[in-house]
Amino acid sequence: MNDKQPEFLLFHRFSLRQESLAAIGFLLFLIFLRTRVLFNLSQGFLGGYEYDAGLYVWLVQSNLRDLFSEPWFDTKSFFPYGNSLAWSDNFILPSVAAGFLKLIGFSFASAYNLVFLFTLFLNGFLTYLCCYYLRGLRAVAAVPGVFLVCYGFLSAHLGHPQLQFVFFFPLLVILFFQFLQSPTWPRALLLCLPITLGFLCSVYIAIFLALSLFALSIGTLIARPALATKEHALKFGTGAAIGLILLVPFVLPYLSVQASFGERGIYEPGAFAPSIISFLSAPKLSMLYHWLSSLGTAETQLFPGISVGVLIVLSIIRLTDAPSFRRYRRYLSGILLAIAILSISQPLHWLLSYPLSLCLWALLAAAAFFLHVLGKAERAIGVNYFTNRSLIGVFLFVAIFFLVLSFGPLRSDTSWGALSPFSFFYHGFPGVSAVRAIGRFAIPLFFFVMLASCFALPEFMRRHPKGKYAPFFLVALIALENYQLAYPFEGITQRPNAFSRLDTVQEKNIAIIALPFTDTLNEQQQVKHWSQFAKQNVNYMNWNFPSNTYLVNGYSGMRSWIMTNFPGKLQNFPDERSLATLAQIPNLKKIILASSSFKEAEVLEKIKSFPELSQLQSFGDSMLLDFSPLTELKTKTGYLLRVPSKTPGKLFLQLRTEQSAKSPLKVRVYIDKYFEHDSYTELAVPADTEWHELGFAMPQTSEQVIPYVVRFETQEGNRLFLGSREFIPSES
Repeated sequence: MNDKQPEFLLFHRFSLRQESLAAIGFLLFLIFLRTRVLFNLSQGFLGGYEYDAGLYVWLVQSNLRDLFSEPWFDTKSFFPYGNSLAWSDNFILPSVAAGFLKLIGFSFASAYNLVFLFTLFLNGFLTYLCCYYLRGLRAVAAVPGVFLVCYGFLSAHLGHPQLQFVFFFPLLVILFFQFLQSPTWPRALLLCLPITLGFLCSVYIAIFLALSLFALSIGTLIARPALATKEHALKFGTGAAIGLILLVPFVLPYLSVQASFGERGIYEPGAFAPSIISFLSAPKLSMLYHWLSSLGTAETQLFPGISVGVLIVLSIIRLTDAPSFRRYRRYLSGILLAIAILSISQPLHWLLSYPLSLCLWALLAAAAFFLHVLGKAERAIGVNYFTNRSLIGVFLFVAIFFLVLSFGPLRSDTSWGALSPFSFFYHGFPGVSAVRAIGRFAIPLFFFVMLASCFALPEFMRRHPKGKYAPFFLVALIALENYQLAYPFEGITQRPNAFSRLDTVQEKNIAIIALPFTDTLNEQQQVKHWSQFAKQNVNYMNWNFPSNTYLVNGYSGMRSWIMTNFPGKLQNFPDERSLATLAQIPNLKKIILASSSFKEAEVLEKIKSFPELSQLQSFGDSMLLDFSPLTELKTKTGYLLRVPSKTPGKLFLQLRTEQSAKSPLKVRVYIDKYFEHDSYTELAVPADTEWHELGFAMPQTSEQVIPYVVRFETQEGNRLFLGSREFIPSES
């Protein structure tokens, strides 16, 4: 350790031996928590195989096979939509890591689980390294590290793997202070690295990291305004620009998806917003606090344990223990009490939303003002470096920043809510409008709380005779309070035989659909339970993956027109309405019935009335049908085709007239939004009652996501039938 008075901040050197022992300790702790996974590494998936967890299993497989073979950010699911990898987290970095492990001989399940476990290990170990680097006490640094490994909210969300990449936060903090100490070009670039890499894991984590960097910068400049130099600004701006350039290929698909689907309405984060009571609600599987689960939903069970509450109190006391600062403790406590009282009633009455919004702004302003007063007082006595007290202040300021954001818009019936802090960031900070489950702000909130505690706990240890044992007691208590009785670890669900039959299909560009989309619909004939829809369609995505065919089904963070409308239109399959709906999808040639609700005898009897359908094979658990659509095109037909818009290619149509004539039959082709008044092209169908395949190149526009809606208009006097309809990408 360097005993020289630091000019900025005293960083503590790592010891290979000591940090190796710490790493072993965190590994042993992780083994204790996740023993079942380690002993069954290839037998299942940590987090689960269905629902959201199954989506990430599919993402890893899809990235390893399709990321560079399909058009950029397209996948084999969600056909005929484009940029479907940007409909949720892209999960590229974990996929690359899993791919490396597969390359050296691990099975897919083992590789997936090892990446997951290594992430959990890094959460604790890098947090420990960050705390030691800034404070220099290993026992104290272990306390936040242990918390980040076992925090109950994170453990309850192992089925949401995208939330587990917390280790980017300590990495960001280390690089942030290194840059401030020595603002060089390489360090400016490195400072953006956690956000860049975080984006390749989780959109939520990337947004939280960007907000953390923003709040850290504001808090630091308030406490030490002398750091606001042109040199810092120039080099930070350059590093950020380079970091953004590196992200451009990955961000552009997300921007196209947002442009096509629009931003999430502010009512969505409003519906997921926690209240003050949520911070007392624990997950249902918590060993000690399961009885508190009724105080919140799965997304708002944020209770970190009494031990963390004690550390928060110690941090506030250490921050304000100087006589001249104690009044600010009372101010902050008073505002927090007002927030608790105003937000305790749920749902929040709109009359209370504006006073609560004012209190949230007041809390943020009071924290900022106290940082200013603290910094000014320290500079007055000649202290220009970062003291332990000022670091507590900065980290608690960031924690308060995330606390006020977590309350959401407070009102969801206006675009600006109740003018809360969240509303301003929703409209003004890139990415925040994509955050729906805002209770997840608790992740960075408690990370920065635990960082602050690293500088408060040593003071408690110094003042109390047995204080040296406090870190060991806290580690044990945190582990006990956040211990959960069970966690999701599921094997692969049984793949219906109809999907296995598709593995032998050799046709290129074939699309399939699996029915039903969901088992229950609401009064509007749309999905009633999205969780059930997620389970069903994620299973379809994973079951269909080995066949390497395009799949109409899909589940992600976006809800397309097909997701919203197809379940209702196909509920009585097979009937005329459902077949007309399916005929809208080009390349669709196979239908899988993968539910016991389809009775084989009934289906076989019904398909006799529809020549478009024929049974390919029947299994005990599923049926596979061939689909050869036949549609009559009339003078002003309501028929339409939904054709991929992103990929250059041609649409090939098989057309036949009912009667012979000397002149060919003209068919005008229109494309909604682009060529809906003037025809895009015109086809001449020989009037000889024979099938003719006619094709034309689809236009290239700025649309990357939503399929083109293609319509047809024919001449009077001769009936025209459309058979096969197939979109062939140019590269094919």
